[in-house]
Amino acid sequence: MYSDVRELVRSKEDVDVLLGEIDMLSASIYKSGKDSFEQTLKTKVRQGTAGLWEKYKDQLPKVREWLQGLRVLKLTVAWKPNGETVEEWDKWVRQNVGEDVILEIRVDASVVAGAIVEFGGKYEDLSAKLGWEKWEKEGYEGLHSLLK
Repeated sequence: MYSDVRELVRSKEDVDVLLGEIDMLSASIYKSGKDSFEQTLKTKVRQGTAGLWEKYKDQLPKVREWLQGLRVLKLTVAWKPNGETVEEWDKWVRQNVGEDVILEIRVDASVVAGAIVEFGGKYEDLSAKLGWEKWEKEGYEGLHSLLK
């Protein structure tokens, strides 16, 4: 629906920033002077989004509602991914899960070699930690035989 807005969103963090901008702009629509919509665009909103918000000035509540309706795939990893990695993950999610799905990336150092995924009420631990915990509970016989 708002594909140009979607292009700016890679993660839940991005949505939160956009919602903050929408709130500031919505509060400024009927004001004048230094608090006007135009001044808010120039002084309080990122340059990269100002043109977009000018385009959607009359639709800000609908854009806000649309952003809040995006589904969230929670991904917990052991390290903070850089922007390029998040962009790759976002691309994969769009192609394989849906255009209306965004990432919420969490960092937890206890996640070992993998990730924990939560989506649509489902939870999957895809980390090696689960394997280590299983070995601790069941003993190391399987590991010992594997290493012999």
